[in-house]
Amino acid sequence: MSYDLTKLAAKNSYLEGDANVLAEGMGNLASDYKRRVTSSFAGISSEDISGKIKGDGHIVSRKIDGELQALSFDGTDTVIVNTGGKARTELPCIAEAASLITASGQKACCFAAELHTDSNGQRGRVYDVAAALGEKGDATKLNLAVFDVISIDGKPFQGSYAEALELIDKVFAKGKSVQPIPRKNATSSEVVALFDEWVVKGGAEGLVVRGDAPISYKIKQLLTLDMVVTGYSVRDDAAGVRELQLALIDELNNFRVVGVTGNGMSDKDREHLLSVLSPLDTSSEQIATDSRRIAFRPVKPEIVVEVSCNDLLTETTKGAIRVPCQSWSGEGFTANPLVPGVSLIHPVFVRLRDDKKAVHADVSFAQVTAIVQLASEDVSAGTELPKSEVIFREVYCKKGKDGDMVQKFLAWKTNKNEIDQRFPAYVFHYTNYSPVRAEPLKREIRVSSSNEQIMSFVKAYVEENVKKGWEKST
Repeated sequence: MSYDLTKLAAKNSYLEGDANVLAEGMGNLASDYKRRVTSSFAGISSEDISGKIKGDGHIVSRKIDGELQALSFDGTDTVIVNTGGKARTELPCIAEAASLITASGQKACCFAAELHTDSNGQRGRVYDVAAALGEKGDATKLNLAVFDVISIDGKPFQGSYAEALELIDKVFAKGKSVQPIPRKNATSSEVVALFDEWVVKGGAEGLVVRGDAPISYKIKQLLTLDMVVTGYSVRDDAAGVRELQLALIDELNNFRVVGVTGNGMSDKDREHLLSVLSPLDTSSEQIATDSRRIAFRPVKPEIVVEVSCNDLLTETTKGAIRVPCQSWSGEGFTANPLVPGVSLIHPVFVRLRDDKKAVHADVSFAQVTAIVQLASEDVSAGTELPKSEVIFREVYCKKGKDGDMVQKFLAWKTNKNEIDQRFPAYVFHYTNYSPVRAEPLKREIRVSSSNEQIMSFVKAYVEENVKKGWEKST
């Protein structure tokens, strides 16, 4: 098998394209490794080290905040392939990797590596990788930390992890932008000291601990969850998102909404999140509100974020926590009854996870059940709920030289609030479309527990927005 790099397209200072055009199945190199190896690692906090990690002979490596890659060499050319199946080459770090592999005498081989921007002890972030690969980025900032062997001479590597590291040292020890993953051999008691040295004081993302036991561990300071965004609200100044509604996917591919957070986001984060979420607006039968009691705007489940929290709460003084559950049809969210879930204690937005997708494997509800035990599933997530009833609908149009403008006023009674307390009794939805605005489509939602109040919203919005020149339409 040899790679035809002419099938990759020039992008910025390097080549990029679908890995499968280079060889059949090549696009799965990194994703298969992730599913087979790293996805099985048990995540624990620093407080759990003494209780979980026993004995001697542990290999402790520094966890690097980057993008997982398969570093593949066909005997002549070298490429990296990420978990999305995208291949890249002609980056400075890849050129150095090719030189080191050739000098070592290896033929066809493939390694697991992290593409990152750590430098001189300063921790990079995964978004720094994206920036370095961007149009105005500096690709010389990119490094590769090699941490495992996937295959040698086209055959899966069958040796122990210690043997894999021995081979990695042989090939990459003299590298500059490509090096073996930082690591030490340690007893269980020494893992605590390494965590303090590398993570608490050194600022590393965490540790990875492998040993003789079948379970390997990822250790971080806080609980972290990779979650899919199912809704958002906007700041009063409309300059960015205010809060995110977060969900995890259970084994039935339902979305369990288990958290809301507006913490941890910079102004830049808020602006960027609004730019990526607003084009994904969709519909949902469930109405949830932010801390101001303003309804979240539901979005297609495509954006994954990492969220940290201090703990997971499974019950309150009122009993076990139950959370909203939604099914995604491809067109919108359908509401299901409440299901067992958790409340996040002090959730904080950490980062976007562009390297992850909104699928069960990446945002699994098992992240929760691996940590806490939940109440039994005594209500079927597929139970049918009553249909909503439209109580007001009016549409107004106005002709303009650049196209027609439209306003729609819609209110409905959900008929679901007595079965599922997360539903409001009444909902009002206002739509305003104007082709001449920078943001052509604007929508607002109000919720209420009474017919009288929801109709007062309707009256106020109609009076404020329907002026001269607007004609009622059927």
